[in-house]
Amino acid sequence: MTPPRLSLLALALSTFLSTGVFAAEVNRPVAPLRLEARINGEKWSGDLDGIAKRRILRILVVPSALSFYFNGTEMQGAMFELGRDLEKALNKKLKTRNLPINVVFIPVAREEMLSKLAAGYVDIGGTIAELEQAAQVDYTEPLIPDAEGVVVTGPAAPAISRLEDLSGQEIYAQENTAIWDKLVEPNEQFRKAGKAPVKLVAADPCAGPCS
Repeated sequence: MTPPRLSLLALALSTFLSTGVFAAEVNRPVAPLRLEARINGEKWSGDLDGIAKRRILRILVVPSALSFYFNGTEMQGAMFELGRDLEKALNKKLKTRNLPINVVFIPVAREEMLSKLAAGYVDIGGTIAELEQAAQVDYTEPLIPDAEGVVVTGPAAPAISRLEDLSGQEIYAQENTAIWDKLVEPNEQFRKAGKAPVKLVAADPCAGPCS
């Protein structure tokens, strides 16, 4: 029986554009230069059994201060840790022993994630996307179902207790995310009611240790 297709790991994590595909290896069974040459621009799509034969699992990541970044030469972040855990779990389950599956991380801009994934440049990626995009890829169950957003304000900001309180407020959020799209939705409602729309400002995804 063919294992279920691995196409997209739906994780709620966070834009840094890397021209060309960069591969960062986790283990060292494959020489770095040979590994990078092998996956740079390579298109491939298949199921878990194919990934096991290739011995490479390509994970697309969007660099940010939370999900994936370099601290000097050391990779860190939530997506990096999850990728390492997935690598260990797969090798244990498939009993690969001396021929392990190696995870490589490929940084890319968030807006390029779905197109790269659908084209076969990577095997899985972590993102939140709108339902109309779901036809391009396969999704797992959400890591955090029914997740809710939290508005973070400063001491001088007005109180926010309902959706209408966002009218006319300047809000920082990352573009090309479900959170940004959700904040755009009330604006039409505000305009019809004669209220000022939400003023969305693109936040810096690398506010912190991003590279």
